[in-house]
Amino acid sequence: MGTQAFEGCTSLTSVSLPKAVTTIHNEAFVGCSSLKTISIPNTVSYLGTYVFSGCASLQTMTLPDTLTAVPTSLFEGCSALKSVTLPAGITSVSFNAFHGCSALRNVYYGGSESQWKTVTIRDNNAPLTNATIHFAISSAMLGDATGDGAVNMMDVLLSYNIASGSGTLSADQRATLDMTGDGNFNMLDIIALYQLVAGQ
Repeated sequence: MGTQAFEGCTSLTSVSLPKAVTTIHNEAFVGCSSLKTISIPNTVSYLGTYVFSGCASLQTMTLPDTLTAVPTSLFEGCSALKSVTLPAGITSVSFNAFHGCSALRNVYYGGSESQWKTVTIRDNNAPLTNATIHFAISSAMLGDATGDGAVNMMDVLLSYNIASGSGTLSADQRATLDMTGDGNFNMLDIIALYQLVAGQ
């Protein structure tokens, strides 16, 4: 979607983007003051700056799972934004991304608390840092690759087999097995998981 594609469309109230969309460039919806809802497919891996800036009626937003950064001034001036869902793959929130989001109360994060602590949050994002963060992965579930409610050697073996190329991880398993909280799954996570199990 091109730069300023819907800029200033003040009568636009709802948008559902098709899966064919992979990028949304700068200021695509800037100033769409009546926009209340927008559905972004997980095929979108890039959002430009100021995409929703000034969308004063926008109330909730779920960012796509493929996104790794929240760009500059993405939601600046979205004064009605009450909740936002961020994927576990987010590594940074840029300057002013949530500046002026005075109604923001709840952030639903796809990862664990330890992963959240590794996210770089730049200046002028007080509404985000003051909101309640809800974590999809609790520390009690961290390491439970099999999903059986326990962390044991079966989880270590499964994670080792996957790392060795004998399978693939679902998004939930990837978040659960990110023991180091760096947003990746690798041998360091398997070592940390083994150490956790061995220490029990």
